Amino acid sequence: MSIEIRHARSQDQGFIISCLLNAARKNHFYLEVNNRDQVRLFKQHIADIVTRAESQPNSEYQVFIIETGGKHAGVAILTPLPKPGSGREIYALALRPEYRGRGLGSQTLDWLLDKLQKDVVVARCAPASKAMYHLLSTRGFETLGVTDEGFQVLQRDNLSLEDLSNV
Repeated sequence: MSIEIRHARSQDQGFIISCLLNAARKNHFYLEVNNRDQVRLFKQHIADIVTRAESQPNSEYQVFIIETGGKHAGVAILTPLPKPGSGREIYALALRPEYRGRGLGSQTLDWLLDKLQKDVVVARCAPASKAMYHLLSTRGFETLGVTDEGFQVLQRDNLSLEDLSNV
């Protein structure tokens, strides 16, 4: 399957949130989906990222819609690391269930890494995200540590732990 990747627009927010909440229900993100307050804050956070990315196209915040056959298949979000200029985090890469296992995640990750080839790149991987861990590790990512929630923090280039404070 071939993909098209484009910058998200504000009208994509419903799809983005739906796709990410679906992944959270499968424990691919740390979010208590039964906690209404946490879900409300999550939705607002994603809306803020989409608004920032759309209003400032050259921002370190970027949100992409993954499409195949003219249909929304997934979303990818890049955010800056806490220390300015230290690199980028693959904040999210989520596909709708019917598009998983078809190579779209691999194609998207390769596209993102090509775009970020000069940057230090970090990703957090939930314990349930075995496919994402495999994708990252086969592309040169190494485990830097584990968060209190059990997420593996992986990085593609040399970083110190100070560079990642608050990640």
